[in-house]
Amino acid sequence: MIAKYIPEQSLLVQAAAQKLGYIYDDFDEGNGYLIRITNGDKWVFLSSGLVCSYPINSATSVGLASDKSHTTRILTSLGYPCIPGSHFFVTNDHINLRSPGHEYIDAFVYADKIGYPVFCKPNSGSKGDYAERVNSKKALEQYIERVKTKYETIIVQNVISGVEYRVFCFDNNVLFSYQKAPDFIVGDGNLSIKEHIDAYNNTLIGSGISLISASALKDSLHNKGMKLSSVLATGEKLKIQYRANVSTGGVIHEFTTTPRKELMDLALKCATALNLRICGVDIMDVSNDCNLSDLVVVEVNGNPSLASLLKTQHINIAVEIWVKLLKEML
Repeated sequence: MIAKYIPEQSLLVQAAAQKLGYIYDDFDEGNGYLIRITNGDKWVFLSSGLVCSYPINSATSVGLASDKSHTTRILTSLGYPCIPGSHFFVTNDHINLRSPGHEYIDAFVYADKIGYPVFCKPNSGSKGDYAERVNSKKALEQYIERVKTKYETIIVQNVISGVEYRVFCFDNNVLFSYQKAPDFIVGDGNLSIKEHIDAYNNTLIGSGISLISASALKDSLHNKGMKLSSVLATGEKLKIQYRANVSTGGVIHEFTTTPRKELMDLALKCATALNLRICGVDIMDVSNDCNLSDLVVVEVNGNPSLASLLKTQHINIAVEIWVKLLKEML
């Protein structure tokens, strides 16, 4: 029998409620996507999934943060460094409600201008869904065909390299940070690269997260002298994606509850700019020496997952976050 999936936020809320002596009720047939916490004659409904888990964040602030283009414009207007890029509509669903200049055909002009490879992702996506490096015009055409079945708008950005951090902010404090890096496949001397990709994709089926497109990897493999049919030697590592999200198997390094001041300062500025009491700020260190002297904001998440705390065995921090939230609300 397959174990029933319960959102981690609901499990954490349940643990926090139990610690406080509050009553936890599930209104979603035990699935955990709609719950109520009661303390005496006070109660609050909470949710997961498409609904922001944190009631203390306003809908406007979460909405702005969910729009990556809006977020970049807000932060750039305040002088905070962001990755250069632009948004483009890949469907005609609302074409009569917008000015020209950002249609899908314009994405090709922009990509030619900044030069391939480019990095593309949905403007409103999360968990690394369809966040991909695109190496050519043909690959961009294929990417748009795939992504437009689910999203209306994409972001096209310069490809940058560096060390990426997630910084978790709560009010005027940073509770923790960690380095995040894409996962990789490890050869066994038997399976082909295509077979490794298929095995990885099988872990994502049903998760709502895009699968890795094997055909989209052909160019980058060719540049390495490889093909999808190539067999990696035992222990040989190969990066097959550029998304570093925990939900897609991203690797966590250097978890700390005492982040560097440079990271804290920039993250808290972003939280203040978007009026978010809780958020996760993704920041990349693009300095040559990786000494945090040159930072850029990747994006801001107004509904950050706490899965990283579970993965790093820091469930106590996650529960205490919800203890504080529940005490404030009830």
